[in-house]
Amino acid sequence: MEQKAENRAEPAWDMGKCLHLGAGLRILRETTRQSRGIIKIMKKMGLENTLFSSFKNELSNKQLISPNSKVLIAVSGGVDSMVLLHLFQILAPAWNLQLVVGHVHHGIRGDEADRDAAGVQDHCQKRKLDFHRLDRDVPAFCRQKKLGLEEGARIVRYRALQQLANQVGASVIALAHHADDQAETVLLNLVRGTGVRGLAGMQAHRGIFIRPLLAFPKSELLNYAQAQEFDCFHDSSNADLSLRRNRIRHELIPLLTEHYNPAIVSRLNQLASTMNESETFLRHEAQRLLSDCIKEQDEDKIILDIVPYLTYFKILKKYILCSAIALQTGHFKMLSSQEWQKFFRMLKKRSSLKALIVFKNISVRISPSEIIITPADKQKSRQIAISLKSGKVELWGGYLLEIFPCQHPLEQIINNKDQNCCYIDADRIAEPLFVRTVKSGDVFQPIGLQGKKKVADYFIDSKIPHSRRSQIPILVCQTGIVWICGYRMDDRFKVLPSSNNIQVIKFRHAE
Repeated sequence: MEQKAENRAEPAWDMGKCLHLGAGLRILRETTRQSRGIIKIMKKMGLENTLFSSFKNELSNKQLISPNSKVLIAVSGGVDSMVLLHLFQILAPAWNLQLVVGHVHHGIRGDEADRDAAGVQDHCQKRKLDFHRLDRDVPAFCRQKKLGLEEGARIVRYRALQQLANQVGASVIALAHHADDQAETVLLNLVRGTGVRGLAGMQAHRGIFIRPLLAFPKSELLNYAQAQEFDCFHDSSNADLSLRRNRIRHELIPLLTEHYNPAIVSRLNQLASTMNESETFLRHEAQRLLSDCIKEQDEDKIILDIVPYLTYFKILKKYILCSAIALQTGHFKMLSSQEWQKFFRMLKKRSSLKALIVFKNISVRISPSEIIITPADKQKSRQIAISLKSGKVELWGGYLLEIFPCQHPLEQIINNKDQNCCYIDADRIAEPLFVRTVKSGDVFQPIGLQGKKKVADYFIDSKIPHSRRSQIPILVCQTGIVWICGYRMDDRFKVLPSSNNIQVIKFRHAE
């Protein structure tokens, strides 16, 4: 019984062992704490090395920038742009990059926008970065141009950044759009209605703008920002569900992710990549075929020969036309679906005198044999007041009129065959006298013919190309058309044996 009691007794404490155990626990706790710190540092280094390495490869593989460049970085203060700035800071010494930071204050979000601007400025000052704050009144711009706030802000922002780039001599402007932004853009274009170009989404390199983060998901940028522990600023307008992009971001993409495809963002980026390849091919092919279609080209117009144009597939017709328009505007842009419908209706008739006005400043006209592309303001009527004592008068298109008294024999005048020279009986001219372009309903009495004729019919009968008709100078007095310069004068103003006041008018191209 005693033995059993002894077996049940509590063991005696060995104070020496207890002290050693306490020290061991303290060491274990300290080691664990240090290990966690080391793990955190290693995790931070791993994130930095992985993202930075991928970022550097993206710049190199897509040739977005080259060493020794000056780079303007658009920094709003949000996570994406702050990560972009940090990555460029790491890269700058190795690539000898000069960094400039541009922050656009849109004049929209009041104190919050002021906070963001001050925060980015403070961040840059601490790191001795060249900072520029660009204040713009977006609401006023939107009211003036009758645009939505989102679209107007984008236009103003891009213009402000381009102006700053020109000012500081930056070769590229880096934007912080990422893979989630790309997915939103593809869906946004899809619900609006789009084609290949819209489904291609944003480009990694377009003009002066580059998007080095376009291949990286938002989650990767967030993890990097958390590991680096630098300050970022939240834009509350990103939660405004009255904006379509925000509804796509916060409602549609989560719905598609949960119920249709967990990898929807990745799949939409793959679609954009595939469509971008198709877009590149179509642009290249259209550029090659455009050279076969161009019939005439100068600073005022581009004329396409309709015969080869009609032989191409419809998609190529679209890209060829837009490539031709780009020669006038300086950038490639697709027409809207409504504009394409109108264009192809005009193309089918091939006799429309109406113009399709695209991008607010380009006129597209179609004749039986040509497609004429001109700046819309070139289509506006022109008018220059002159007198029979004007001497030399400069006209549009590099042409001029010369007016002076004539002493030539009547026989020489009557037998004149030079269409660029017109002899008139000045006593029959009822001033004011002016030179203008053709107007709808214009009529005249062609010399040598009985009765009147519409100027439009005369142009058709004379096989004058449609592209030239709207630019032909017409000499007009109070009682009607005197001369279609370079073509035909009106019979009412011809020189007769009884004419005493004869003027000669010459039409020629300025030397």
